[in-house]
Amino acid sequence: MRILATFPGKFGDTLWALPSIRALSRRIGEPIDLLIAAPFNSICSLIEQQPYIGRCIADPQWETQDTAPISPRTPDRS
Repeated sequence: MRILATFPGKFGDTLWALPSIRALSRRIGEPIDLLIAAPFNSICSLIEQQPYIGRCIADPQWETQDTAPISPRTPDRS
């Protein structure tokens, strides 16, 4: 059985998803493949070092959009 997890986030969001992927991998007893957006392919080699990850694939056609609000919304003028 092979499972592919997909995650539409950026670097930090992807790292936050890893504990859930690890738990699922332990439950099924197999490594899980992870598909991420192409701009974040530089993290794949790090992710693949985790024993619960089979392969990390950066999809060249998967783009992310910067739609989340930036915090703080106004720059500090001090």
